[in-house]
Amino acid sequence: MNFWEIPIAVLILALASAAFAFRRRANVLWPCLLGVGVVGVCVFAFVRWPREKIDTARAQTPPQVRRAGYVAAASCQSCHPDYHATWQRTFHRTMTQVAGPETVIPSFEHVVLEVRGETTKLEQRGDEFWATMIDPEWHDEMLRQKKSPREHPDPKIVDKQIVMTTGSHNMQAYWVRGTRGNHLYKFPWMYVTEDATWVPNDDAFLQPAEMPESFTPIWNRTCIKCHAVGGKPGLNFEPGESPMMGEFNSEIAELGISCEACHGPGEEHVAFHQDPQNQGQTKLDEPARSAMIHPGKVPHEISVQICGQCHGNYETPTMIQELSAGFSYRAAGDYEKTHQIYRFDKPVRDPMAEFFRKNLYWNDGACRIGGDEYNGMLETACFTQGKMTCLSCHSMHASDPDDQLAATMETNEACFQCHQEMRADVSAHTHHPSTSSGSLCYNCHMPHTAYALFKGIRSHRIDSPEVTSTIQSSRPNACNLCHLDKTLAWTADKLTLWYDKEPVELDPADQEIAASLRWILQGDAMQRVITAWNMGWESARRTSGSNWQPALLAELLDDSYSAVRYVAHRAIQKMPGLANFEFNYIGPPARRLQAIQEVRRRARDLQVEAVPAESRAALLLNAAGELDLPRIKQLLSEREDPPVMIQE
Repeated sequence: MNFWEIPIAVLILALASAAFAFRRRANVLWPCLLGVGVVGVCVFAFVRWPREKIDTARAQTPPQVRRAGYVAAASCQSCHPDYHATWQRTFHRTMTQVAGPETVIPSFEHVVLEVRGETTKLEQRGDEFWATMIDPEWHDEMLRQKKSPREHPDPKIVDKQIVMTTGSHNMQAYWVRGTRGNHLYKFPWMYVTEDATWVPNDDAFLQPAEMPESFTPIWNRTCIKCHAVGGKPGLNFEPGESPMMGEFNSEIAELGISCEACHGPGEEHVAFHQDPQNQGQTKLDEPARSAMIHPGKVPHEISVQICGQCHGNYETPTMIQELSAGFSYRAAGDYEKTHQIYRFDKPVRDPMAEFFRKNLYWNDGACRIGGDEYNGMLETACFTQGKMTCLSCHSMHASDPDDQLAATMETNEACFQCHQEMRADVSAHTHHPSTSSGSLCYNCHMPHTAYALFKGIRSHRIDSPEVTSTIQSSRPNACNLCHLDKTLAWTADKLTLWYDKEPVELDPADQEIAASLRWILQGDAMQRVITAWNMGWESARRTSGSNWQPALLAELLDDSYSAVRYVAHRAIQKMPGLANFEFNYIGPPARRLQAIQEVRRRARDLQVEAVPAESRAALLLNAAGELDLPRIKQLLSEREDPPVMIQE
């Protein structure tokens, strides 16, 4: 008999005994009461038990409590149903959720994941999601003992319930409960929603293959600040003990990114408007102590900080205090009083600042990590010399959830808000047809030169293409990320002709070889991954053609950075005739070399010989339209490859 059948059986027996008592007409009252009581208990058990089963995951996540003036989004719904409904559609809401059938995206049935000798098995048990995996606490203890978990002959294998999810738009990560405090450890794989595939944590980010084994990320330490509202990590450690060894007993006001993350704690606001004496009163009538604000009605420097609290990279001098007592920033507070943003040319106290600066920025000061748009905004004249804010283009409540762009902001209307003089004849400025992608302002002034989540992300330092900056900083320019078949010399000539830019002195390779190919073959990992993504970008393929790239992109299928291999594979699949090209980007090196040859073989059917004769040399093709392999090999041998780490 299944568990759920027990209360039904007892219920039937109770009803039968009550009926029998009535039939015998013997002391009717007590059996009736007994029967009713048993019925009530059984109904309660029958209704309640499945809910308790579902809540086993919730019980293992940090408790949701009323703290620091937060009341959670449900308190907003009765008065603001439309805003609540539009927020419900966003990926901000689903950033962090309790794991369950409605929140876990992939199937866990009969899934076996293997990488570097480690096997992880997934299964679904009713409404619960489970993994048979290496114990993350054992893993971290091995590292503390200076031992390699991967080389251990008998790793500790445990069954762990997946109790929480992070993300649902591009990727979804998973968390399991540890035995200390309420630590949540990251599950060792992530799910890429667009490609419906699993990727190991170590291969989900742009980082060198020779990275040493690292400690398992703990949600309470690394994610609670931005992926929940009103988080209190609750770090506790003994005197003399490293905070890294401390224990977390965390609390949150709400999982996910909800109303109070952007509007501030709502307790005073809700209490004021629920008081019958204040019926009909407006926000202006509230006492000054009410913390609720409208991000669009505060000074623009304060407005951008509300987004920057999560979409920025910073040092927190009081981090240990905040990890213990909770985070001090509230929407519309002065963010820079408690956080020091990593600026390209401004020192901070953090000993890791130089590491972050080198990885966070291109050498011209443009932020290159997607998700840190605030760092880019701080460097753009539209903000520093104007009134631009995040809300100039984005909206939480009136937008497409895919990118949070407000209505018409995917067009030049975004820029026409301030640059009205361009509206009458945009082609006079762009020197491209008005209906082409070359006349979309953001394609030139916000190119995809930041990276996150296997994607090129638009730069939020709004500036103009400069060949000089490309040479000095290594940041690919917008012109050559769209005109992938052109050299830097071609771009320099156009910028001089159209915008009176000073002529640029270029070396022979910059005059002879397409800039995109130099970045792929000679560039660092950041240049390679950005160029690979842009080769798959539809606007660039329309502009530059799609028949010559696969044979050259194939070179990246054996890149030392697994993320570069992943992005290159994605781009190749967008080329004609290659949509079904399969490739295991974490597979053995020998298979990668086979994949390169397969792509080049299939690329021969793309009529590469149709590339105009005058363009072939720049694309490293000989007169017959075949790859110039000796030249490619030479360029590869000249690659400078300093380590790059983009963990976003």
